[in-house]
Amino acid sequence: SVQRQENTANPLLRLRRYQMSLSARLREQLSGPQTAGPLLALAVGDSRWLSEQDWQRLRNFGLTHLFVISGLHLAAVAGFVYLALGGLLRVLSALSQTRCSSETMLVTLTLLAAMGYALLSGFSLPVQRALLGLAFVLVPKMLGRSAVGSRSFWVALLVLLCFDPLATLSASFWMSFGAVGMILWFLHWRRQASGLTQFVSLQAYLLLAMAPLSLLWFASAAGPGAVVNLVAVPVLTLVVVPMLLLSMLTLSSPAISDALLWLPQRIIELLWRGMAYWEIRLPELAIAGAHITPGVAVLGLLLILLLVVPQ
Repeated sequence: SVQRQENTANPLLRLRRYQMSLSARLREQLSGPQTAGPLLALAVGDSRWLSEQDWQRLRNFGLTHLFVISGLHLAAVAGFVYLALGGLLRVLSALSQTRCSSETMLVTLTLLAAMGYALLSGFSLPVQRALLGLAFVLVPKMLGRSAVGSRSFWVALLVLLCFDPLATLSASFWMSFGAVGMILWFLHWRRQASGLTQFVSLQAYLLLAMAPLSLLWFASAAGPGAVVNLVAVPVLTLVVVPMLLLSMLTLSSPAISDALLWLPQRIIELLWRGMAYWEIRLPELAIAGAHITPGVAVLGLLLILLLVVPQ
């Protein structure tokens, strides 16, 4: 009885119980196991339904990061909420002929939505770092100041290390901050490129830049990851994740929730079939078994950093 009261009073246990309850309700709405596993991982961070074969396939194609809730998903949720609320408030302002929106309101509601999604996903270390970084970008915007990307990056890194210095011992710390750092470095030197050219070049650069860290921590690096990510990243973050969130908000109306889940399920089915098709025809999809030392990884990163610096 005492233990039951303690479990009820523990907010983390209550949050975990709610997360599992929501996962179970959402799973009932999904049509099959092939789509249930990936979509539950994207929606509430419940990866129990992804098999080891699924994870290996995602590693081979460099897509693991898309199915572990992290900064990419949090940014997509924050962007979706910010744009949707901004549009709604502008419509209300036009209809009532009064000013219904303010930057402070938009940023506050966006941060609350991002915090809710972070808690729902389990509040893992990568999500905590992403939420911290998001706050460093949005709060200056709310105060009418410009948030310099590199400055926000270093401040977020410093604050995280003050609260959790042992985070440097985890692979996720180096992979997440390494990826953001590489993006900022690339954009600093290659600002003059057009939108599509810059996006393609950035994906190729990230594939190369993250290879030393992947080989250091996991002894493997994805082969065709850049090409696959060119399509998978925008589709999953801009289409699948927002529609999943809307479907969770409408679970009390099964007809609406089913309608919203139809497209995400078709996209996941197409992605899984595509990976299975090319997996057979391209057996060597990853550089595997090539574990490197920290010194070699640092040397590799320094050479990759110099690639984008004008000669």
